[in-house]
Amino acid sequence: YSDSYTESTESGYGQVDVFGTRLEETIDGNNFYKLNNGYQYNYYANSGSVDLSATPYVHLDYFLESIPENSEIDLILFDENNRNEYSLTLSTVGEWVSVDVPFSDFTNISGGTDYSTIKIVQLGIVGFSDESPVYIDNLYFYYVQPGLITDFEASSNNNWGAFNGANASVI
Repeated sequence: YSDSYTESTESGYGQVDVFGTRLEETIDGNNFYKLNNGYQYNYYANSGSVDLSATPYVHLDYFLESIPENSEIDLILFDENNRNEYSLTLSTVGEWVSVDVPFSDFTNISGGTDYSTIKIVQLGIVGFSDESPVYIDNLYFYYVQPGLITDFEASSNNNWGAFNGANASVI
């Protein structure tokens, strides 16, 4: 999900809201999601699975007005039989936080995840409310060759070709 980057036509994902409330809001022409407690957003592979093995990083921007007790933002990847998850450390309020997570930082819950056959990408929001929501923007997977620019937000050219062969998939 992103307005800043072109969506990949090869991502092969269908989107399903499972629980909670998702509102799309706009500030200065930039759209983002406002999510509340219990929100779960699933991206299902339309073709059965999607190969993320060439894009071993996930990026996410979030904004919090407060950090309620026991709150979490979780990213979860499912292949046919396994589940890998990552819980973001929430420590900053009142400003946008950019997070880049390599797949190697995910905790493998049930075996060796095959990133070439990902069936579901899940975003889970726990412990937030309408009074204390989470704002999400720029959720995508990417690969960066060593020595390339990794600060996409600061770049004046958001064309993927500007990164000298780096690959990215925006879902």
